[in-house]
Amino acid sequence: MDPSSEANGEPQTRIRQQEVVAELGQQALETESLDQLLRDAADAVARTLGTDYAAVFEFSHGTDGAVLRAGAGWPEGLVGAATVPADADSHLGRVRRRREPVVVDDLRADEPFSGSELFAGRGVTGAVGAPVGSGDDTWGVLGVYATDRREFTEYDATFVRSVANVLASAAENERTRSQLEEIYGRISDAFFALDEDWRFTYLNERAHELINPGGRELVGRNVWEAFPEAVGREFKPKYERAMYEQETVAFEEYYPEPLDAWFEVRAYPSESGLSVYFRDVTERHEREQELQLFRTLLDHSTDSVLVIDPETGRYLDANDTACRRRGYSREEFLTLSVPDVETEIDDREEWRSFVEELRTAGGRITFDGRHRRRDGTTYPVEVNASYVELDREYVLAVSRDVTERHEREQELREKERRFEAVFEDPNILVGLLDPDGTVLDINQTAMEYIDADLEAVTGELFWETPWWGEGEEIRSDVREWTERAAAGEYVNFEADLTRPDGERYTLNGVFRPVTDDDGEVVSVLVSDRDITERRAYERRLERSEQRYRTLAESFPNGVVTLFDGDLRYTLAAGRAFEDLPVSRADIEGRTPDEAWGEEVGDALEPSMRAALDGEETAVELSYVGRDWLVYVVPITDEDGDVFGGMTMAQDITERKEYQQRLERTVEKLEESNERLESFASMLAHELRNPVQIGQIYGRQLPEEAAPEAVDYVTEAFDRIEDMIDVMLVLTRGRDALDEQTEVDLAAVAREAWDELDTRDATLTVAIDDRIQADETYARHLFRNLFENAVEHGSTSPRSQARENAVEHGGGDVTVTVGELPTGFYVEDDGVGIPPDERDAVLEAGYTTTAGQGGTGLGLAFVKELADVYEWDVAVTESDAGGARFEFTDVPRTE
Repeated sequence: MDPSSEANGEPQTRIRQQEVVAELGQQALETESLDQLLRDAADAVARTLGTDYAAVFEFSHGTDGAVLRAGAGWPEGLVGAATVPADADSHLGRVRRRREPVVVDDLRADEPFSGSELFAGRGVTGAVGAPVGSGDDTWGVLGVYATDRREFTEYDATFVRSVANVLASAAENERTRSQLEEIYGRISDAFFALDEDWRFTYLNERAHELINPGGRELVGRNVWEAFPEAVGREFKPKYERAMYEQETVAFEEYYPEPLDAWFEVRAYPSESGLSVYFRDVTERHEREQELQLFRTLLDHSTDSVLVIDPETGRYLDANDTACRRRGYSREEFLTLSVPDVETEIDDREEWRSFVEELRTAGGRITFDGRHRRRDGTTYPVEVNASYVELDREYVLAVSRDVTERHEREQELREKERRFEAVFEDPNILVGLLDPDGTVLDINQTAMEYIDADLEAVTGELFWETPWWGEGEEIRSDVREWTERAAAGEYVNFEADLTRPDGERYTLNGVFRPVTDDDGEVVSVLVSDRDITERRAYERRLERSEQRYRTLAESFPNGVVTLFDGDLRYTLAAGRAFEDLPVSRADIEGRTPDEAWGEEVGDALEPSMRAALDGEETAVELSYVGRDWLVYVVPITDEDGDVFGGMTMAQDITERKEYQQRLERTVEKLEESNERLESFASMLAHELRNPVQIGQIYGRQLPEEAAPEAVDYVTEAFDRIEDMIDVMLVLTRGRDALDEQTEVDLAAVAREAWDELDTRDATLTVAIDDRIQADETYARHLFRNLFENAVEHGSTSPRSQARENAVEHGGGDVTVTVGELPTGFYVEDDGVGIPPDERDAVLEAGYTTTAGQGGTGLGLAFVKELADVYEWDVAVTESDAGGARFEFTDVPRTE
């Protein structure tokens, strides 16, 4: 037999085998025909095990042979006539000697077996034989014989043994019935006679056998003295009634030791005494008690037992369970018929059709139905119906309420659907293991993580599969997790693993025990998720939280808090807590209302919710008599996802007071600026007339008289006019600008260069852009930049350059006007501007040539004009080390 039959056996086959044993057991209780039971058993065993032959052999007493009492598959005429050897070396002899099933896998190699005429030429290759009966009183053997090559399993042998036990019980019952019939036949002959003084006058032989087994001399003895135990029982009053009242009495009574028997007594009075006829009914009485016990057991059975008239469908008898479950008394229930209860059978015609089907189906049918209660409700039942012939024909139906079973089946189906849903979930890795760790099944999602197919890992120990790599530590952990789950424990785990391509990933899941109805672990379910992204996110989140926490704890003044999605503070820090009536511990874990009070909480809550939506806001509020400015911003992880918020509160009480003072100062400055602007406009108007007159007369001076003086005069008037324009820009800003026109930067730059005395300096123009501006101011801008380059741009060493820095004294400097992506630049290759002075050079009044007439307004004009046009200007260093002025965000014309 196959030692691994339990693992390889088909559960459905074993269930069917159990059903067959149960059905034959019930038939054994109901039938009085042993031969019919033997035939049905042989047929059932052969059909269930799928063999060509089955046989029931009865040992012949006094011989070493056995007769074929019943069988399946044998030619007509053999049953009841054929005999086989039953000596010690034969198959049947070995079964009787061992008193347990004997399996022969190859009967052709079994010499005693192969020599049997019954099996000769029938191609029998294997057999299972089980004893019918036990001990030295073995009745026979139940055998199953196969003609194909097969191995009978332990379950097959157990099944044959179970059927043989049913047959042994039936054979014993038949012997008992025969003995009882013989006893009952003798009981009718017992008789004794008593005279008027209660003395025995006669006892027949049967009477002596029943009440005088010791062979005492009873004739002439008083019955009450001979049998003193009878005085205190029904014997004495019944006999006296018959004697004195001269009437026949009949009763049953028990006489204790030494007789220990029940008697059925009929006493007849006569003129001379009493004639007593009696029988030993001990066996019958015990049988009746057994029947009463059986009836009691039936009434207490959880199954309904129904006896039905096959013709009318009327209920002839029913146990208490049948009546109680349907809501009737026994009397009420016995007035009903099957169509009143079984919803699947509507009327008497359908009932008769069912009975006919029952007869043709071999007298036994199992079906599912629904029974109707008295209140009209119904419930599901499983019915085993049998056609029985005793003194008449009956239908015996045993019905079982399967409501709970249906619910369990429904629950099981739901569990199976849930399991299938989990097993097929593309987001979950699922594996089903045997309790010893052997892989039974793995879902497709898990298989995608390794370079192997399902067949390669099925049947392997889980900790030796490719998921866990070659590391002994992780394999040991997986083995431990499996063993703990097999012992009934839920084991959570997390593991860092590697794919075949080297990619690292993290699994988080559970080893879960799967138990049967008895609580035994039958398998282990492993389910886990790839949390690689989540772990990476959590690590990023931790780093983000730590950065914000560090920022909060390092905040120099004021109060900083972190809050979560529920608006609860997770951190509070800041030096301002030293002057507040609450501590950090009072704030952490609370909401704004709880921490600061309802008024402050109501002011903060909208901004905090806005922060969780990714918005930055600020709110001003008052707390403990101070003014606070609170910035509320979202805090995000490294992916930019918001996971909380941060507030930064600063005490702005002094700042607001200063701001108020500043606003008052600004108002005064604005009033002063207005007066200054008015004065500048008036001064420019007053200066322009004499300047213009001077320019007109200057141009009329003859150059040949004093050409150098004429040039100086003309240039002086021009510079005064320029200074007027610069003054207007510096004081009035955009209001000083005339209408803007299209300006060619290259042409304006060259014109500005030509207006200067540049000596050996060189201009390079590398720009071809046009902008919208005032041409005069654009020329002033270039002129001031060029003057600065020529004045300060000597290529001599810095110390010498500063000594020689006089107007028009630049010498050999090269100035370049070039193009930028969003503007232009002006640079030189001179000594440049020190980094610490680059911001200052654009301020009004800054000059390094005050001794040579420098005003400090030239570059201030450049800065002011850039601001008016909303250009960005920056001072930096050219590639040659000189000064470089960059103008960006300069709109170009098409």
